[in-house]
Amino acid sequence: MSLAIAAQCAEGEVRIGDCANVATSFPGFIELATSAGFALRPA
Repeated sequence: MSLAIAAQCAEGEVRIGDCANVATSFPGFIELATSAGFALRPA
């Protein structure tokens, strides 16, 4: 999750693989981040 936030400062595309553990620690993270303007999409 912290890498997704840090990636917002990157100039290029950032890929974070195997994010299944996010569903355990913060189940609504993808939806919340997307509603905040993050361009997240499943691989």
